[in-house]
Amino acid sequence: MAEFLEDVQRRAERLGLEAFCARHPDPFLVRLDERGGRDDATPWVFAKPGAAKAPPGRLLQPVAGFMARVFEVVKTSGSGARHVVALGRAADNDIVIEERSISKAHARLKRTAAGEWEVEDAGSRNGTRVNGTRVALDTARALRSGDVVNFGDVSCLFISSRDLFEQLPTLTG
Repeated sequence: MAEFLEDVQRRAERLGLEAFCARHPDPFLVRLDERGGRDDATPWVFAKPGAAKAPPGRLLQPVAGFMARVFEVVKTSGSGARHVVALGRAADNDIVIEERSISKAHARLKRTAAGEWEVEDAGSRNGTRVNGTRVALDTARALRSGDVVNFGDVSCLFISSRDLFEQLPTLTG
């Protein structure tokens, strides 16, 4: 279920870092394309606190005012494997994004045995890309916090709960 970024920020402020991460151990997807429809391959990045300089790419910019939506990457449906989160346009997916460029069953986000995350395209019409590189059908692609995943024309930032907490001031401006 999607919620607005501003609501996540209010909850984070109320809970504090450790309680927020304990309550949300799984990563999030933050829609970036709601900035005005920009969709390009330049990765969005964020500077870690205490880092000497930001990694290459475009720094995150505030998305407040664009009603940015946030999706926690969690299993919500009773179907399928527990470690697989289905994303698509149809209501029976764990993450539902109602956009024309998203297929009914678009992609799968999987937690590996090692606790890492990966994404695979589920045979979508408009494809899935990670940092601009297309993900081949039924081929898993590793995800790291800070990666931009495009599902069709929809751009999302894949981000850990800790990194999201730390970046909320930047994202909400």
